[in-house]
Amino acid sequence: MINNKRKLYIEQEIEKIENHPTATSNICYFTNLMKKFLLGVEVYSKSDVFLTSTLIPEEIIMALDLNPIYILGGDNYLSKSVEDVFPRDADPVITATYGQAKLIDENNQMEALIIPLVNDGIRKVVENYKNISKDIFTIDIPGIKTDNNTAAIWFDNMNDLTKKLEKKYKKRVTNKKIKKAVVQRNNIKKAVETLINNNKISSRILATSVMYFIINTYFIAKDKNQWTRQLVLTNDEINRRVNQYNYQKEAKHISIIGSPMYYPNFKILNIIEDLGGTIKIVNDELISNLCNIINIHNANYVNIVMSSYENNHHPLFVKNSLAYGNALNNTTSILYYYIRGQLVYDFECLLSEQAIKDITLFRLETDYNLEDEEQLKIRIEAILEMVARKKVV
Repeated sequence: MINNKRKLYIEQEIEKIENHPTATSNICYFTNLMKKFLLGVEVYSKSDVFLTSTLIPEEIIMALDLNPIYILGGDNYLSKSVEDVFPRDADPVITATYGQAKLIDENNQMEALIIPLVNDGIRKVVENYKNISKDIFTIDIPGIKTDNNTAAIWFDNMNDLTKKLEKKYKKRVTNKKIKKAVVQRNNIKKAVETLINNNKISSRILATSVMYFIINTYFIAKDKNQWTRQLVLTNDEINRRVNQYNYQKEAKHISIIGSPMYYPNFKILNIIEDLGGTIKIVNDELISNLCNIINIHNANYVNIVMSSYENNHHPLFVKNSLAYGNALNNTTSILYYYIRGQLVYDFECLLSEQAIKDITLFRLETDYNLEDEEQLKIRIEAILEMVARKKVV
C-alpha cells in the first residue's frame, strides 16, 4: 500500500528535478522512470531480474537477454514501513531496500532476485525475501580481493550463478553474447562518462544533483538501450549549451565521497546547492562499478569497488588514479558523507584522511530521516564558509 505522505514527498522531490534550471528537455523520461519505480507502479516481466548490489557483472544478465533492475536503498518512509521486521539500529539501506522490494511485490511478484552476500546484515535478511521473489539467488562475495585464492572463489561463484540462471531461463551464455553485452556496457560507460565530464566543466551547465539523479535512473531502467539513447540526447543538448555560452570551469569546489547517494536520499546535495556551493562527486561505488567493464570471461576483480573489502582499492586512495587527480583538481575541501549504521564507511573515512593529507576532510554522518535537515544546513553552511576562505590546491 502506497503511503500518501511518501507519495507526496516523492512527487515534490521529482518536481524539483523537472523544474531545475539545468534540467534538459528530455528530463521527464528520467523522472517518469524514477517515479514509477519509487511508487511501486511499474509493471515488470519475467525477463526482469532484480539485484540488491552493483557487484554482479551485468554482462552475465544481459547475455541471457534479461534486464537487470537494482534495488539499492530508498528513504525513511520505506525503512519505517518494515521496522517490525528489523532491529532498531539496522542499516537503513538494508531496511529501505527490503521496503522497496515489498512495495514492488504488491503489483508484481519478482521472477528472480540476486542477493550478493557482502556482509552479515544482508545474510540475516535473505529469509525475509522468500515471499517476495519466485527464485532467490544468493552469491558470496569474498572480502579479500588481493589474494589469488579468493579471486578464484569469486570467479567460481560467478560461474555458478551463470549456470543457475542458464538453467532457470533455459538459455546459454555464449562468447558471442558476452561480446555483445560488453559492447552495450561500453556504450553505457561512454555516455555516463560524457555526462560526468560535462558536470565537471561547470555546475551551471549541469548541476550535480541533476547529473546524479540521471545516473541513478540507469539502475531502475528496464530498457538499458533506450536509457542510453536518451542519455546521448541529454549529452548532445548539454554540449550545445557549452558551445553556445562558453562556460568556464569553476575556480574551486567541494568534493563529496562516502556512502553512495541513492535517490531520493539527496538531502546533502540539495542543501549544498541551495546554499550556493559547487559540488563534485568523486567515484562513489555506484559510479565506479557502473563504469567498470567486468565480465566472467575477462575480469579485473581488483577494480570492483565495495566498502566491505579488506583493501578496497578505491580509486580515491590510489595516488596515480584518475579519480584521485579529479579529487585534487580545484578542490579546496572534501566532504566525507556516510549513512548512520554503515560502519564500514566509517573505516573508509579514516583511509580517506590518510590518503589525502593536503586537503581538509569534513566528516558528516546522517541517515534517511528528514528531520535533521535544519541541523545539517547549519553545519554545511559553516563548512562552505570555510571552503570559501581556503586556497585551491
